[in-house]
Amino acid sequence: MMIEDVRTSHDLLPLALCLVAVIILAGSSIFFWYCHPLLIFCDQGLYMHMAQLLLQGKVPYVDMFEINPPLAIYLHTPPVLAASFFHLTQPFAFALYIWTLILISSLVGGLAAWRSGSRGALYVSMAAILGMVFFSRGQTLDFGQRDHIFAILYFPFFLVRYLRWQGLKNNRALGIIAGILGGIGIALKHYFVPVALAAEVVWVIDKKSLRPLLSTETVAASLTLLLYGVHFVFLPKGELQTFFGFIVPIYQAGYSYYMTSLSYNVFWSRPDLYLMAATTIGALALARRSSFVLPLQAFSLMSAAIFVLAGQVWTCHTMSTRMASDIALCVQALLCARFLPAFTRRGRLGPTILGLALIAFAVYHVKDPVESAMREHENGDLFWVKSLKHSVITPKDDIEACSKIVLNYTQPDDSILFISSAMAPGYPVFQQCERKPASRLLHGMVLPILSSLIEDPDQSESRKGLFQSRLRQIFDWYEDDIAANKPKIIFVQIRFIYDLLRERGFFERQMAGYKVLKDEGDYRVYLREQ
Repeated sequence: MMIEDVRTSHDLLPLALCLVAVIILAGSSIFFWYCHPLLIFCDQGLYMHMAQLLLQGKVPYVDMFEINPPLAIYLHTPPVLAASFFHLTQPFAFALYIWTLILISSLVGGLAAWRSGSRGALYVSMAAILGMVFFSRGQTLDFGQRDHIFAILYFPFFLVRYLRWQGLKNNRALGIIAGILGGIGIALKHYFVPVALAAEVVWVIDKKSLRPLLSTETVAASLTLLLYGVHFVFLPKGELQTFFGFIVPIYQAGYSYYMTSLSYNVFWSRPDLYLMAATTIGALALARRSSFVLPLQAFSLMSAAIFVLAGQVWTCHTMSTRMASDIALCVQALLCARFLPAFTRRGRLGPTILGLALIAFAVYHVKDPVESAMREHENGDLFWVKSLKHSVITPKDDIEACSKIVLNYTQPDDSILFISSAMAPGYPVFQQCERKPASRLLHGMVLPILSSLIEDPDQSESRKGLFQSRLRQIFDWYEDDIAANKPKIIFVQIRFIYDLLRERGFFERQMAGYKVLKDEGDYRVYLREQ
C-alpha cells in the first residue's frame, strides 16, 4: 500500500518532535554563523557586493562587470538592506537570509502537506524537510551559492507537486507561493529547467496523465519565469548591450576554458555519485511504498548528469544532487520503518519513538560544531577588526591574508583593486574590510579567457580580431578606472594575470605610481606612492 493512502488523523506529538529536531539543526547552524560574523566565500561575497552597488544606483554590466544574468544580484539585495538596517555584518546578514529562505520553504511545504488530508504524505514531507535542513546545516563553502538557493526555493514546489500528483488536497494560496518560489529558483540558471522537469516526467509516466501539469503552482512558476524574461525589455540600453553584445559572445566562445575531462569530473565527484547510486537502489526498492522517491531520484540524476557533462568541477554544481541524496536518505528511512517490530508501529508509539530518535540524531550532529565554535571564542584565537563601521571580533582563520594587508595599509574611504582570474581573494576581502572597488571590473576572469581565445589556432582571423578588440576595451576600462579612482592597493595575480599584463605594458602605463609592497600567496601587492 502507498503511504500516501494513510489518511487517519494527524498525531501532533511526533510532528512536534520532528519540528524540534529541525529547530535544533537550524539553530546550531545560525549559532555557527553568529560565531563567524565575517565568514563568507567568494561567489556569495561577489553577489552581496554587487547587490550593494545596485542599491547605490550602479548599473549592472556597465558600472560593475559580471558574467551571469542579473537575478542573482536582485536576490542578494534583502540581506544587504538587513545588514544596514540592523547594523549587522554583511556575511552574517547573508547567513540569516539563507536560513530565512530555508525556513520559509520548509513552512510552505509543511503547511501544504498538513492540509493535504494524508498522514502518510505529511510524514514523508516532514522527513524531506528534515533532510533539507540537515543538508543545509552542514554547508559552509557552498552555503548560499546559486545552486543552493535553487534547491531551497524549488523544494516547496516539489512537495506541492508531489501532493498534486497524488490527488490530495491543495491549498491555492500555498500553491501560488510555492510556484513563485520555484519559478525564481529555476530562473537562476538555464539548466535548472531540465532538472525541474525530470521529476514531472517520472510522475507523468507513473500516473499516465498530463492533467496535473496544469495547476495553480505550475502556472505561478511559469508566470514568474515569464515575468523575469519580460523584465529584460525594461533594462537600460547600455546594460543590455554590454551583457548580450559583449559578455555573452565571449563566454559562449570561451566556455571550454574552464572545462575538464569527463573522467576527471566523474572521479572528482565520486562520493556524491556513490551516495546517489545507493539512494537510487533504495528508491527502486521502495517505489511501491511512495510516489515521492522516484521523482526525487530523477531530480538528483538529472542534476548529476548536467554537472558531469558540463565539465566544470566547482563544488557548488553538485549541491542539488547532494541535497536530494540527504532528503532521500531521510524519506527512505521513514519508509523502511514498516520493518520495525509490530509493537512500534501500532497507534502513536511508533511515530513517537521515531520523533525521539530524530531529536537524538539532531543533538548528536550539532554537539561537536557548537562546542568547537564556543572553544574558538574561549581560547582567544580571535581577530578584532577595528576599522569597520562597527567593531567585530571573529576567528582568525576566517580573515583572509589580503584582508589584513588592506586593513593595515588603507583607510575606510580608500578604494582597492583585484586583478585576478578568480573572484577570490577579492571576495570576501570587500566584505571583511568594507572598502570601495576601484574598477567596474570586480574581477579579471575575462582576461585569461580572451587571451586563450586569441591564441586558439581554431579561431578564425576575424574572430581573433573581435576578441583582441574586446581585450583592448578591457584594458581601456582598467586605465580609466585606475586614473579616476586611484586605488590605494592593487592585487595582481601572479600565475594567470601578471605576464598577460606585463606583455602589454600595463605596469608602465597604468601603474607607474605604484611600488611592489610584497607577495602574498599567488598575488603581488602594489601600493600607491602618491
